[in-house]
Amino acid sequence: MGDRVRMLAPAKVNLHLEVFPPREDGYHPILSLFQSISWFDELEICSLKEKHVCEIEGTRSIPKEENLVWKAVVAFRKVTGIPSGVRIVLRKTIPLGAGLGGGSSDAASTLLGLNRLFGEPLRDEELSTLGATLGSDVPFFCSASLAIVSGRGEKITPLKARGNYRMVVVVPPFQVSTREAYRWIDEGKGWTRIEESKMGDDLASLLQKPIESWNFSNAFQPVLEDRYPVYREIRKAFHETGALFSSISGSGSSMFGVYTSEAEAYRGEDLLKQHFSAVKVTIPLDRRPIPILE
Repeated sequence: MGDRVRMLAPAKVNLHLEVFPPREDGYHPILSLFQSISWFDELEICSLKEKHVCEIEGTRSIPKEENLVWKAVVAFRKVTGIPSGVRIVLRKTIPLGAGLGGGSSDAASTLLGLNRLFGEPLRDEELSTLGATLGSDVPFFCSASLAIVSGRGEKITPLKARGNYRMVVVVPPFQVSTREAYRWIDEGKGWTRIEESKMGDDLASLLQKPIESWNFSNAFQPVLEDRYPVYREIRKAFHETGALFSSISGSGSSMFGVYTSEAEAYRGEDLLKQHFSAVKVTIPLDRRPIPILE
């Protein structure tokens, strides 16, 4: 057995996102189509001789009680009873507070990496269940590259990805609080109505249609565009450069455009880089990255 594992932790976009009225426990059920993309954080996990030690590099700005990587280590140890010390090096490139799921992906990759490093004591289903205790998006990153996600995020229906397009992702120079974004929807009663919902089969079939006919939507987009007019400018730039579809990801702040032409995608990237520093051409992933044991 090796004593080090390397992992890529991908970002995701929400191709579609419905938000329903809050339940009695305060959580909003969702129906979403998650697609992981080729924008990665990198993790390296090494086992240490000292027991119960957890050293993490690369997350100094995040308090321990909010650090999902640290929480993932604690949760894994509690469930498996494995006390071995670990050192984790995290190299972040996915922007925070952008609706790209970077923190959740880091947590899922930590669970997957620890499981690989210590002989795979947990099955995939157990990793997803454990991930759900850390955050709503973590089960997706534990189990799929493209999926219909519902409930609080714990219900995952994997789908086969289509790879015949590119996405340009742009992150404006501000973060959007998920808590605030939900409050804005609640204030305006902007929830998805059941009769307007695209149920799972509808999402799966719509995904396979020509991209120009996609009528996916994001329940957060109206409230965010009202507060941040820059989104309309970004959307205009996407479509001027050949994007066939565009949307905000998650509760913001990132927005993405979908192109069938790689040349047009890079033209869109060049145009948006004149105004924003965080812009990247990405491809949709068709599989979950695998931990590499060394």
